Amino acid sequence: MIRRTPDGAFTLDLDYFEFHTCRRSYSTRFIELFGPPRNPYEPIDLDTSEGQRFANCAASVQRVLEETLVEVARALHQETGLPIYASEEVWP
Repeated sequence: MIRRTPDGAFTLDLDYFEFHTCRRSYSTRFIELFGPPRNPYEPIDLDTSEGQRFANCAASVQRVLEETLVEVARALHQETGLPIYASEEVWP
């Protein structure tokens, strides 16, 4: 669903998303893969299989996002040569 591009950015497989159509953020194909969305106002009950599904999806999305952002940060570090962390030398 998410792919890095040679220029350091990323692209989304729009077969899974519809935010560009202003209808909703996810597509029917997304629902077929991950299951129906939950009511955002209801708590997630981790003692149920549905609650576990929601938690697993959230954890997976977070991991992919973290990995993607780390790759982008590494590419920017390599391109700019700037330090990876903020220090007093960079941020007085």
